[in-house]
Amino acid sequence: MWFPESEPHLLNTYENRITFNSTTGSLFHESVTLNDSGLYVLQGFMPLIMANITLSVLVPVSNVSVSANATDLIEFHDSVSIICSAAGSSMTFHWLNRSSDIKVTDHVQLSDDNRTLTISSVSRYDKGPMYCMVSNAVSNETSKAILFDIKYGPSDLRLTIKPRETAYRTGSDLTLSCYSQSNPPASYQWDFNGKILNQNSSSLILQNVKQNQTGNYTCWAYNNVTLKSASVGRRIDIMELISWVNLTYTGPQPTDNQTFTLNCTVSQKVHSIIWLKDGWPLYPNKRITFSKRNSSVTFSPVQLSDNGIYVCEANNAVSNKTSPEFQLLVNFGPEKPIISGPAIAEAGSGVTLNCTAASQPPSQYTWYFNGTKVTQSPVYKINVLTSANSGLYTCVAFNSVTGRNSSSEEQLTVIDPITRVNINASARQPIQNRTFLLVCEVIGRPRFILWQKERQPLFPNNQIIFSKDNSSVTFSPVQLSDNGIYTCEANNAVSNKTSPEFQLLVNFGPEEPIISGPAIAESGSGVTLNCTAVSQPPRRNNSSKKELRVIAAISSVLVRPSPTIPIQFSNLTLSCDVTGPAVAINWLKEGQPLHLNNTVTLLADNSSIFFSPVQKFDDGSYQCVAISLLSNKTSPAYLVLVNYGPETPVITGPTEIKAGVTVKLTCFAYSQPPSQYYWIFKGEDATIASAQLTIHNPSVLNEGQYTCVARNPLLNITSTATVSLKFVYPSAGPPQVSGGGLTFMILVGFPFLIGWTSR
Repeated sequence: MWFPESEPHLLNTYENRITFNSTTGSLFHESVTLNDSGLYVLQGFMPLIMANITLSVLVPVSNVSVSANATDLIEFHDSVSIICSAAGSSMTFHWLNRSSDIKVTDHVQLSDDNRTLTISSVSRYDKGPMYCMVSNAVSNETSKAILFDIKYGPSDLRLTIKPRETAYRTGSDLTLSCYSQSNPPASYQWDFNGKILNQNSSSLILQNVKQNQTGNYTCWAYNNVTLKSASVGRRIDIMELISWVNLTYTGPQPTDNQTFTLNCTVSQKVHSIIWLKDGWPLYPNKRITFSKRNSSVTFSPVQLSDNGIYVCEANNAVSNKTSPEFQLLVNFGPEKPIISGPAIAEAGSGVTLNCTAASQPPSQYTWYFNGTKVTQSPVYKINVLTSANSGLYTCVAFNSVTGRNSSSEEQLTVIDPITRVNINASARQPIQNRTFLLVCEVIGRPRFILWQKERQPLFPNNQIIFSKDNSSVTFSPVQLSDNGIYTCEANNAVSNKTSPEFQLLVNFGPEEPIISGPAIAESGSGVTLNCTAVSQPPRRNNSSKKELRVIAAISSVLVRPSPTIPIQFSNLTLSCDVTGPAVAINWLKEGQPLHLNNTVTLLADNSSIFFSPVQKFDDGSYQCVAISLLSNKTSPAYLVLVNYGPETPVITGPTEIKAGVTVKLTCFAYSQPPSQYYWIFKGEDATIASAQLTIHNPSVLNEGQYTCVARNPLLNITSTATVSLKFVYPSAGPPQVSGGGLTFMILVGFPFLIGWTSR
């Protein structure tokens, strides 16, 4: 209990261990004991309060240790119990294996208070180190580690061979190594094909091996504590290297559509033989068959498609060897010969006839002319041809290996060439609408004659007629459209020749003369008149007339407004004043054709634009274009600037003013021409003829309503806007007024009545 006029009174058991702070209400408790645990209550009277707290005093954890009933154990055979001991109060127990928590499983159990850990049927992974961690609310401590020696194995027995191969060459050195997981380490024994070897280490070394050492090798491992054993085995194959491989054939040479066999002979026994053709594996089919062990391949029958480079590759586990290449070239033919050379030749020239026939080996060739033998060679050449060389030529091809022959025939025709071609015309001149004849004269025997006009083929029609052999062409009648360059081309099988060019120029006319020049001309200008008449040859014995009219030119074009000062929402007329004979008037705005709408219209003759009414967006540069029969003239640009406003002004600036801070108010109103401005303060003219009002060093006297007046000087129209300025006092507040008052202050904690103050 504490009263303002007395000191705290303590019981003897707390004397010198308790300190009470009467200002903060805190209690300091020194040297606490277990008996100091309990409920502490604080009670206050002025003000009335009540609070409590429960204090728990604990003894720190100490002397943590673990003990087991055994540490030497056999895997899957023994069990162990571990007890954790410690001093302290309100303790909890926690177990770790290395750094991982130990969890309860089928073979791991914990006592109710977690003090005892029991592991049944231990495994090698239970060897530890294991720890016991003890803690309470004020401390924690971990025991020293406990380790178990767990005997296990042998298990996971593995056998490795170095070098690692599927089979080994005779003379090789091998090392077989055996390894198992075992505690204590296992002892080892080796056997070969079931026979024990005098080798008791984990490795077996075989040097300079022979073929008779091929067989099964087994490694045995034994643990003399667990009394368990395990074994692992591997087969080792030892083989000789293949020394040679040959590819041969028996019987006659390979001939098309006959059976043929290739044999592969190898020095040693092999696992497999692979046949390759041109570097690619050869596979059997209905025609190609292999012997039982692929030692031979039979083509039944052999064909040209079997031609290629063949090898056989012999393989065993330690080596492979390929035979020398064998080129299979199937004998065939000859097939039907092919004669190359012309079927038609020009007399006086030479000719070469070539005979070729597909054949293996290459054929022998014999030539016959009209059934008579002329040469034995694949080529027959005649240097100078005459008509006597026309006839039937036969080539016979013979294959000495297959005993076969074949022949072909070629007919040769010798023709005289064309030497001269010329165009002759009929005796009279070509005159329009009369018949005219062109004749193609040829020296030689042409097969056909081709006529051309302007280097394009000439075709017959109702007016152009060819003779039966095309040797002449008749124009019936000849027309001006027939004018041009003509040629005729004579052709036969050995030559062609084209005539010199013949120019056909049809005589006609003259037609009625044509006078070229203007029908209308401006006064003061010059004019040129030209007279032409179509005729071949030229003549001047016809006449023609032309009317010429002279008119005045446009001298002046101007745009005139009415009224002269356009005002928004009033009517405006723009008139085009033209001096001279204008037949049409067009209007432009900003250099582009004028667009009409509901408020912009044209009078009937386009001489005026009527704005009803004129608006701000009608501002711009206007021109009118006067057009006469011969020319057009554009007026100077007339600028329309619509007068309006002022619209309602906009005032920008602050609404609060402070002592010592300059204030600027700006007023703006849209207007044409631009507005004039002045300000009114509290109903009185501020005599500021400016859009900006500046207040230097403002005070409370500047507080009030300000009005901006905008005036259009041309239209004498005004518009106003108003803003109110409020004077703001500094943060210390307005000036203090003396007098008395009651002041309350809210403090953190309890409210206190401080008292009265006066100023």
